[in-house]
Amino acid sequence: MRNILKIGKLSKKLLFSLLTVLVLTTNALASEPIETEKNGSLTIENFYGEQALTGVSFSVYRVAEVSANGWFTLLSAYENSGADVNNLTKAKDWQKAANTLTAWVQTQKLPPDTRQATNSKGIASASDLKTGLYLVIGEKTQIGKNVYTCSPSLVSIPEEKPE
Repeated sequence: MRNILKIGKLSKKLLFSLLTVLVLTTNALASEPIETEKNGSLTIENFYGEQALTGVSFSVYRVAEVSANGWFTLLSAYENSGADVNNLTKAKDWQKAANTLTAWVQTQKLPPDTRQATNSKGIASASDLKTGLYLVIGEKTQIGKNVYTCSPSLVSIPEEKPE
């Protein structure tokens, strides 16, 4: 009787392990590969409270390419920046990478891939962008007596959709 119970417990553990592997494999297979040959667009909405900020200039830099499975590879101009673009699990990780890349862009005097200014509705757009990871840097802007600054941001094209 004891041997049967041991086998039963072992079978339950084995079954649980197999189910765990099956669930993890199913989740991994569920995410669709990125179509790296498609282009995308970026829309920036720049507001302070309800007020649209017009004429604010944004520089957009493509800093990394992305593989079909979502892995980023820094482009050659950014390889020595020290930025980690693949372990971005928290907002502070994204901000740290954006700050590192911003400092690199400034010290290396790299030109942006595109530069856009916000319109009367506070919106700036860039289209026909290759897939990849983009650094977006907004210029400090004075409107009237007020000075506005934007934190640099990293944006993935295409955007990763939450499950």
